[in-house]
Amino acid sequence: MTKKYILALSIFFVFIILTYFVGIQIENGKANVKAVYNNIESIENCTMEQITENNNQYHINIYYPVTKYDKLNIAIKKLVDDKLNIFKDYIGKSADLIDKVFTLDIKFNISSYNEFISVEFDVFYDFAGAHPITNTYTISYNTKGDKIIMIEDLMKKNDQLLNKLHDYFSEKLKNNDKIKEYYNEQMFEDGLRPMKENFENFIFTKDGLIFIFNRYQIAPYVAGETRELIPYDKIII
Repeated sequence: MTKKYILALSIFFVFIILTYFVGIQIENGKANVKAVYNNIESIENCTMEQITENNNQYHINIYYPVTKYDKLNIAIKKLVDDKLNIFKDYIGKSADLIDKVFTLDIKFNISSYNEFISVEFDVFYDFAGAHPITNTYTISYNTKGDKIIMIEDLMKKNDQLLNKLHDYFSEKLKNNDKIKEYYNEQMFEDGLRPMKENFENFIFTKDGLIFIFNRYQIAPYVAGETRELIPYDKIII
């Protein structure tokens, strides 16, 4: 009886210890993401949520912010759900690839300037191809107007905005070291054409708008993502 009691007690303590350390790892994971990918303390009443799913076919790990602004939260959740659905739809169509493990990883950064909140999502897909797919998507929100700000909204304030963006970045990015090293004329020209689809990822900062150009938009994959700031006085919005 004594041996059984000691064994049961030992198992109980092992369970408690494992639960404790797993809990610490989860919280540390959240803390690391919080420290590296976002500064949610700077946004009033902003918290972080996580979605995780793991099995022998795929790994999903998603972090996203929850703010006190309903319209912003709806837009954030829609973006996250859209990327998650794309991932699961692909897996559903790839049932024959039973020896592959797919990955979806989403992290974020959130910042504010005046009445604007900008959220960047770093979306990482690994479909077991030649290389993973990593893209950045942004959401900007005007707290005073309670409105999601898209490139179309900026175009209403300046009907020459797309042309100005094209001219500015075409000249500016010619001096970018990565662009010069892996220059592809067709990609560069197509990715900077004065079309709203080419300038839909941007964030507000105190110095101007930072536009984000994903891999393959203006340069080959190996050149990576490109970010460039344009001062507000150059675009007058």
